[in-house]
Amino acid sequence: MADDENLVDYFVMTEFGNNGVTNPAGHSDKGTYLTDASVTLKHVPGAKVRLGMFKYPGSEEGLQAVFVSPYMNFTTMTDQLLLERSASKVGAAQTGAAAGGALTTHYAGTASGPVGAFRDTGVQIFDTLDVSKDWKVSYAYMLGNGTGVSLETSDKQRTHYGYLALEEEFGAGRGYYTESMKFYIWGMKGTRTLLSGTGQTPTITGNLTPKEFDRNRYGLGMTYYRDGLRFEAELTKAEGMIFTGAKDTSSDPAVVDWDFQFAADKSNKADGGYVNLQYEIVPKKFEVFGRYDWMSRLTNDEKGQRDFTTTTLGCSYRLKGSTRIDFNYAMREAKAPGNSAAQLVLDNMGDRYGVMVTAEF
Repeated sequence: MADDENLVDYFVMTEFGNNGVTNPAGHSDKGTYLTDASVTLKHVPGAKVRLGMFKYPGSEEGLQAVFVSPYMNFTTMTDQLLLERSASKVGAAQTGAAAGGALTTHYAGTASGPVGAFRDTGVQIFDTLDVSKDWKVSYAYMLGNGTGVSLETSDKQRTHYGYLALEEEFGAGRGYYTESMKFYIWGMKGTRTLLSGTGQTPTITGNLTPKEFDRNRYGLGMTYYRDGLRFEAELTKAEGMIFTGAKDTSSDPAVVDWDFQFAADKSNKADGGYVNLQYEIVPKKFEVFGRYDWMSRLTNDEKGQRDFTTTTLGCSYRLKGSTRIDFNYAMREAKAPGNSAAQLVLDNMGDRYGVMVTAEF
C-alpha cells in the first residue's frame, strides 16, 4: 500500500536464480530477472487498474502461486501450451525428419530469454463484484506486450487477455484456503514474430526475414475447496506457436546445446486438461492428493501428433504455513499414434518421483 486511503498498491518481486525459469537453455550468464513490478490503482469503483509487469489473467494453474501447491511439476498441458518459451532468431523452415516426422512446418532456434512465467508487461482493468450475498463475479482484461518477463518491447507481439469467473464463497479461509466454488473461462490472443534465416543453428546465415504467427489460447474450468476437500478441473485449447520440445543441436554427447522448436502456423492445434483431487486427512497439516492430466499436441498432423498422459499421486506434510515436505510419484505415458519411429523414442520415457522441501521465512 502506497497511501493511507489504500487506493494505490505496488508489488515488486525478483528471481535471482540462474535456473530453468530465467535461463532455460543455459545460453546466458544472466540469471536475474524482475518477475513482478506493478502498480495498482483503485480509484474507480468496479474498475481497478494495474500497470507494469505481472501475472496475466488466464489459466488457474498459471495464476496459482507455485509455493502453495503440493505438486512439484506443472501439468503437461500447462508446461507445453501455456508456459511460453521464446526463440526470436530461427533457422529455415523444417518438415519431415527435422520436425520429428511432422508434415507441418516447424521452426527451431536458440532460446532468446527467460520463460514467460505466466506474466506480461501491460495494463489491466479488473475487479470482483458482489452479485448476491454469497456469489461474486470477477473479470479482467489486459493488453500486454507479449514478451513475458523479458524487458523487450514490440508492438508486433501485442496480446489481449480476458478472464471471467463466477464464484460462491462459503465464508471461511483466505488465499489458497478460501472455501469456495468457482467456474471460470479465459482466453488470450496475440502474435509472435520469428526472425528466420537460412540454415540452422549454430550457422544461421543470410538476411533475417520477419515471420508473424498467431498465438491463441482458450480455457475453462472450475475449482472447489471446503472442509479439506479440494477438486479442480480445467480444459485448454491452443492454436499456433505450439512448442514441440527442445532439440539437441550437437551430435557430441559431451556437448549440451539446445534449440526450442515450434509448430508456428495457426493451423497447428493442441488441447489438454487435468482433474485434481486433494484431501487433508489432518486439516492444514497432512494431505494426500492425485491428479490426472493429458495433452494432445498437433492434432492436425497425423505424423506429428503426440498424446501425453500423466497420473501423479502424492502426500504433503505441512510444518507451518507454506513450509512443508511434498512427495510426488508421476506415472507418465506418451504415444505417437501415426509415427512408429517417434514411438520408439517415447517408449523410453519413464515414471518420475521426487521429494521437495518448501521453506517459508
